[in-house]
Amino acid sequence: MKKGFTTSYVLVFGMIFLIMLAGLLGFILTQLKISKQKIAWHEALNIAEAGLEYYKWCINNNIENCSTTKTYYDLSGKAIGKFEIQFESNQNCGKLISQKIVSTGYTFDFPNIKRKIATFYGRESVAKYSYILNSNVWVGSDHVIKGPFHSNGGIRFDGTNYSTVS
Repeated sequence: MKKGFTTSYVLVFGMIFLIMLAGLLGFILTQLKISKQKIAWHEALNIAEAGLEYYKWCINNNIENCSTTKTYYDLSGKAIGKFEIQFESNQNCGKLISQKIVSTGYTFDFPNIKRKIATFYGRESVAKYSYILNSNVWVGSDHVIKGPFHSNGGIRFDGTNYSTVS
């Protein structure tokens, strides 16, 4: 019998085991990285949506110099990402009529994974009302109103309305 025969088997099968273990470890690490990227992809969408809500808050509260780039923090106060806002305003007669807002969000862990959300905010038009009156009004029982009804004076409404009366 040759000496070292068992040692060579142990070395060969040990190397095969190490190669398979390295492949399995590489697969597990790749799957872990992909799952973290998927989480970052969803978080980037949430951050972009937070950017839209922040800018909507700025519009509703008439904030003049609303920051277009802000850091986003999680519940524990840790900075996890950023959002950037671009907007195009449409003004008529010195009044803001509408804005197209694009918010881009990304996480600090994967800054190359960016998500964008675009939305259009517009001022409501008076054309949505079926009637707008600036005085007292009495609607008889023979009338059927199928849209919002508004009066700056008093309203006596004996008719039928399929919307709001204000």
